[in-house]
Amino acid sequence: ADFDHALALKPDDPAALSDRGLLLENHGDHEAAIPDLRRATALDPSMDAAWVNLALAYRGERSYTLAIAAYDALLKLRPKDADALVSRANIRLALGDHAGAMADYDAALAIDPSDLMALFDRALEHRKAGRLEAALADYEALLRSQPDDDEARRARDAVKARMAGQPTVEPSSTSRREWTIASMTDALALDPSAVWALVRRAKEQLASNRPALALADFDAALAIEPGNVAAQDGLARAVAGTSAASAQ
Repeated sequence: ADFDHALALKPDDPAALSDRGLLLENHGDHEAAIPDLRRATALDPSMDAAWVNLALAYRGERSYTLAIAAYDALLKLRPKDADALVSRANIRLALGDHAGAMADYDAALAIDPSDLMALFDRALEHRKAGRLEAALADYEALLRSQPDDDEARRARDAVKARMAGQPTVEPSSTSRREWTIASMTDALALDPSAVWALVRRAKEQLASNRPALALADFDAALAIEPGNVAAQDGLARAVAGTSAASAQ
């Protein structure tokens, strides 16, 4: 209602349009969110948060080509955004563009060689394609960052077994989200001030429909690093999500 009032007074306010679009998106109404977010980005193409939310709304509608275009625009503004590269890679996979997805994973890891999500996803793609040596290298890199990660160790051992010609059970990509949350929790046990782990865990909690847990992690990340853009973006989504949950 506040956004509606603000837009009645100033219909071309990109911030109010973006905020209303975010609220609609967090209520699961991606279709209604898209016009507001498209207008916000048209009025202010430099509004990176609106591009993030537009990409997510298109993804929620399964409009994958448009989601990729939104990530393209975001990456022009934030070319070193490894999270956006990984998100775009995952959408490319949904379209069957494995080469494009691998290029995005490679680019994300060039920015942050220890990006656990990029390593995990790239390893899985290598494994599916039978590139076992490349998959093994990514799992080994994961274990250097997270030496106590049992899931990564099991995946590495399964790749080694397959290389030796032994039968193996291939992993399900649906386990990735919970794996990431557990891995970030392990990382935070070692370093509670690891902002990257707080932000990554928060994003996965939000995607798992746990906005209150996401909010706590985004708040903690911003207490350590107030200017963290990814945490600022995520905080708005988490606040909207907790508000929607409390209204039900």
